[in-house]
Amino acid sequence: YLAHSYYTNLLSLFEVSLGTVYVNMGAKLTLIGFNFFVFMFAAVYTANLAAILAQGVVNTDVSSLDQVIQNNYRICIVRRRTSFILSKFPNFKESQFVVDPADGKAGFFDQPNNPAAPRVLDQLDFVKASAGDPTYCHAAIVADEDLLAAQSNSLNCNLVTVGNTLVNEEVGIPIHEPLSHESGSV
Repeated sequence: YLAHSYYTNLLSLFEVSLGTVYVNMGAKLTLIGFNFFVFMFAAVYTANLAAILAQGVVNTDVSSLDQVIQNNYRICIVRRRTSFILSKFPNFKESQFVVDPADGKAGFFDQPNNPAAPRVLDQLDFVKASAGDPTYCHAAIVADEDLLAAQSNSLNCNLVTVGNTLVNEEVGIPIHEPLSHESGSV
């Protein structure tokens, strides 16, 4: 009777009616296994749906490049990109770039065993920058792959990309003209 009691209790957990009576133990285990699968599928689906619906809209403190320029926000940037940004966007001032504490110049530069991009992302803190701390910035201009690389290592997961890509850099290897046809299929 104890086994039958466990069987009926498990079926009631899975909300299965006892209309069909299975006598064979294999059939009972198959019914419990199948209903367990259906129960778990419904539970996981419900949990994922609740997580998606409960997820809030991401609000950012900076919504556009124009807002950065207009409000004179400080920018964290890799130094090799500062001249390009200043030439492409003449409304930017070099004084808006956060100074690298290593050498006191605008923009962060790559050091041996200490790349600039992670340091740029680490100095991005809107609250501290608004409080007047000159070592922090309101926004950062970084390559998408630098942000993705940091987030793949579970760093800076609270940061989001705002706006469109400013520029696409194409990097390639120059090839001698007579050999260019042969390398076209690579």
